[in-house]
Formats: sequence, structure tokens, C-alpha cells
Amino acid sequence: MHRSLVALISGLTVLCTSPTGSPHIGAAGSPRAVTPRSHIMFIVLENHEYEEVTSNSMPFLYAQAQKYVLLTNEYAIRHPSLPNYIGLIAGRTFYIDSNCERGDPGSGWPCNISEKSLTNSLSAKGLGWKGYMENLPAGCSNVETAPGGYAKKHNPFMFFDRIRNSGSRCKARVVPLTQLTTDLANNELPRYSFLTPNLCHDGHDCSLPTADNFLAAWVPLILAKIGSNGVIFITFDEGDSNKGCCNGQAAGGHVFTAIIGPGAKLNTKITKALDHYSLLRAVEENWGLVLLNRSAKAPTLRGWQS
Repeated sequence: MHRSLVALISGLTVLCTSPTGSPHIGAAGSPRAVTPRSHIMFIVLENHEYEEVTSNSMPFLYAQAQKYVLLTNEYAIRHPSLPNYIGLIAGRTFYIDSNCERGDPGSGWPCNISEKSLTNSLSAKGLGWKGYMENLPAGCSNVETAPGGYAKKHNPFMFFDRIRNSGSRCKARVVPLTQLTTDLANNELPRYSFLTPNLCHDGHDCSLPTADNFLAAWVPLILAKIGSNGVIFITFDEGDSNKGCCNGQAAGGHVFTAIIGPGAKLNTKITKALDHYSLLRAVEENWGLVLLNRSAKAPTLRGWQS
């Protein structure tokens, strides 16, 4: 081959790749390499449809969604609450169809799960995690309810044998929300975290404005410590309807979901049909983790990273 032609081809190759060899999005639509988000937190609220979250009912959350990323077509998995929480960290409901509270008919109480969850994938990759539970009496407490509005049905970690039975590790990783204040002050926010407000602050027993005030108090503190490209996913466990999507994987209602923080795009609406398994898949893909269960077939969430 003529030397000048070789040089021309080499020059074109350099132009078509990034310095690391990763392809850029171009005219052909090839994927763009994305730097993993350093920290991801989930905050899960309760039992409201997408249309209920407005600038009047939840001005703080609504404004954050408008500033960053709003998923306009995202669906919960099923009813009631617990299967959605389980699905968000494991990609399956494990046939759980109740809140697994003592006395629930047909619940299979206490609904202990021997399978793996996202926490196993994170630990295998050397990534830290914590569940922050408002009004949890103590680290790794297995009580169903507690004064102040704690409810185990909104704490998916305690249903997994590999977490609940891990002794001191469980006590250090499934903790009262008060621990978050300490972790933020010490710059010790784990790479993945999951925050569950109590039954009032999540909108279950109290109003959406009350839940919004909770977010307005905590979210700025978290964003200040989440790192230069960290994000917070704020979603609802389920809606009031049986609306669904995604080849029948989801039928728990149309829910409001926002992705906010320095690692999220600005002024972005994503209209693709997604479900809670899609949110789990986004976490797994961010850190190159194994896709657990139905997350492997869930619609892929794209275009949310800054």
C-alpha cells in the first residue's frame, strides 16, 4: 500500500476514536464511553401516581426534576409496597405479593430470601453500600415496626438472609437515618446508598408537601457531599393504579422519578417506557456489575449522565 495512503488511513482512525480508544457518538450513532458515577443514592417515596407530583404539591422535587432528569414514563412493578423495594435491589420479587407483615394472608411471612441482591454484586466489586432507614431502632434491627414510623416493609435489605444474618456487617450497613448525618460530616457516604423515610415523610401517611419538606431538608446536604459526578434517584415505590409497561414486567402504576445531582444531565426529559428493574440496571451498568434477574431484560435507561 502506498505510504501516503497508509498515513491517511491512520489519521482517520485517530479522528474516529477517543484518546482511550472508546468510540464517540457520531453520525453513525456509535455509543459514547461514560465515566461511572462515583456515588448513587436512592430515595424512595410512597404510593402516588406521576400526575400527583406537581409544582404545587411538591415544589422542591418538581423543581429538581425540571433542573436535572425527569423520567416521564416510568412504572412500578406491582402492588403492594414490598415487591417494589425488593425489585429495586434484586431484579425480582421472588413471588412476594404482600408486605410480609405478621398475619398477612398468604404472605409467606416472614418472607426470608436466600438469593443474592445488588449488595452482593457491590461487595464483590469492592464498592461500599448502606441502607439508611428513618426511625430504625438500631443497626440491623429486624422489627416489623418501630415508634416514629419505621416499617420493615420499606426496608428491603432485612428480607435477605445474606444481609440480615451477617452480624456486625449488617449492623454497620443497615442503619438508622441519623447515621447519615455522621457519614456526611466525615465524608464517608458509601458508593451506593438507599434512603427510606418514615411512614410520614415518605408520603404514605402524610401529605406530599410533608414528603417534599423532608427532601428539601436532606437533599441539599447530600448533594454537597455526593461528589463531582454523584447522583440521587428519587422515585415512588408504586402508584395508585395498575398501569404498567415493559412486556408485562411492570404493573404497579405510573410513578414520578427524577435523577438529580452533578452527575445528571440538565433540563432533560426521558420519555422511554421504563420500570424499576430499569433503575436497578442503570446502577449495575454504571459500575459494570452483573445484571441480576429481570434487570437483564429490562428496558435500558440511557442519556441521564452529564
